[in-house]
Amino acid sequence: MKYELSGKGEIQVRLSFRGDTKPHKEEIKALGYKWKVLDDTQVLSTTRPEMGWVKIVPHTYFRKWKEVTEDAHWYGNGNAS
Repeated sequence: MKYELSGKGEIQVRLSFRGDTKPHKEEIKALGYKWKVLDDTQVLSTTRPEMGWVKIVPHTYFRKWKEVTEDAHWYGNGNAS
């Protein structure tokens, strides 16, 4: 989990899943995540950037996200951050 500022200066949280998420691809997509570079600073790197599922939300939605992902039967295997 990383914090960012929106264009309006509001605090946002970058949520991500990484690792062996293929078996749960549809579940993760249903939660609104997008497959993309995990760290935007890696985009211009000469090496292949690490990919994963990313969702950026206002910090006020963090508790809701936490409740939803903790209810998922596959959460807690070390692949969420």
